[in-house]
Amino acid sequence: MEIFEVRLSAASEDKLSELARCLAESLADLGIDGRLETVPPLGLIVYRCAGSAPDDGLRLAIHRRAAEGMAEYVLNAVEPELIRIMIQRYYPCDEDDAERIAELCERMLGGRPDRRDGGPAGGDSTADACAGTGRNEDGPHPAAGGDGTEAPAAGASPVHAEGGGTGGTEAAPEGGGAVRISECPGRERRKRHIAEELLAYLQERPSLHLEGYITFRLDKYWEELAETTEAAVGEFVSDRQYREFVGLLNEFVCRQQPRVPGVHLVLKADGGFALYDEAFRPMEPAGSGMIAPEFAGILDEDLNVEDMVVSCLLAISPREITLHARDSELPVVRTIGAIFAGRVTLCAGCRSCRPLTGAVPN
Repeated sequence: MEIFEVRLSAASEDKLSELARCLAESLADLGIDGRLETVPPLGLIVYRCAGSAPDDGLRLAIHRRAAEGMAEYVLNAVEPELIRIMIQRYYPCDEDDAERIAELCERMLGGRPDRRDGGPAGGDSTADACAGTGRNEDGPHPAAGGDGTEAPAAGASPVHAEGGGTGGTEAAPEGGGAVRISECPGRERRKRHIAEELLAYLQERPSLHLEGYITFRLDKYWEELAETTEAAVGEFVSDRQYREFVGLLNEFVCRQQPRVPGVHLVLKADGGFALYDEAFRPMEPAGSGMIAPEFAGILDEDLNVEDMVVSCLLAISPREITLHARDSELPVVRTIGAIFAGRVTLCAGCRSCRPLTGAVPN
């Protein structure tokens, strides 16, 4: 007795095998005498039950598990390809950049577990048929960035320290229409949405062209992928522009002759900063014209604290910088470490700076 069938467009054996695997895992523990039959030339998978027709409750349980299996296939095999297609639409780039943006998308979407067999969770070009059906996602296009070389990473400042599968699912009651949920919140939500949509369709018509359904029926899913891809591209471009700017400043510092032997830079607890000479005597206060003229037109007109700190340091060009900060992970600390690479020593909280930074003594 045929219970449902699902088709893929001109499917390769790998694609069909991946879909069959997801369906088999989802249907495995139902405890019924059923089997999946694949017909590779037709891109077809049919599920049949032996004996008499199942009752409505059992048919619903089978359709629900089938919907979950197909949703798992979409997330494993189709979603990565859809993301890469959208990346190239919003921000044409080389393979390395596309891979970085795709990783950002996956983190924003909530991650994607590996297959149970340890292999990658995804097939080969599985989304080609979906992308070629004529669906047009006319979302806003983020601004493209340049292809300049990358500067030191913002999170890897060269500062010195100074002493001082798919498993884990929870089964829903077999008689209900709810789908099972997985262990990753973002992934769980997308899988649940896709599975519920597929379940509703299978209950009305147990014959499904999966790629056509993804393309023309899952509007909210497409919208989420498009919005997430756009956000990931925007973050990638902003990060690249930041790295390029930091690299420009680092090159300038490397060519610049030191003007003073050393300074103490204190990042104060109230969000401000102060500069002191080697004897810890106050230097010219911020806002008194201590702006590097070479960068007066590059830095923002309304300078924030980070801009002011960097500009002051560029202006006085110290050979060594002792940086006093309560939190070594502050963005300004990482930025200074990247721009003034090799010149920065981080103080964890000395007697001179503790009253200003609020650092706790070690």
